Amino acid sequence: SNKGTIKKGDVQMNKIEQKETAVLDNFAVTLTRVEASLDKMDTTEGRMKAFFGQEKAIVAMRKAIRELKHESKLEGTWDGLLEGGIDDDVAFAEKGKGRALIRIDRILTQLDKTLETMDDDDNSRLKAWFEQRKALHEIRKILFHMDMYDAFDEDEISMLMD
Repeated sequence: SNKGTIKKGDVQMNKIEQKETAVLDNFAVTLTRVEASLDKMDTTEGRMKAFFGQEKAIVAMRKAIRELKHESKLEGTWDGLLEGGIDDDVAFAEKGKGRALIRIDRILTQLDKTLETMDDDDNSRLKAWFEQRKALHEIRKILFHMDMYDAFDEDEISMLMD
């Protein structure tokens, strides 16, 4: 009887799922740190640290997703994970961590495209910060719907615009 045996593919998938979980957990910790730095924005030095901390977090997330794609060879299978769309946060969160990572990857790709269109002046630095902030807000929202992040405020972006 094969009952109780684990197929090689199942073990591999388990490793992929473990890596996905570790990456998403790391994102949650990173975002918590970014939020803590934002609480210290009352000084110029604090604002600079918050801005660079936010950029550093985004770079780290891009790197983690790129490494996971490579390690798990998900690049060829991501389209299959996307069936049913990726725009409904709750629906794809229920479909698994791979889909959440795909959504985060898309958010970061869109952020890159937006940042590439900006001029290099003082206003664009503020705009870049705000665009990064919106992207991180969307990532926190994903993690929140997956019960991996607690401190999510749906109205954060609208409050920043007031």
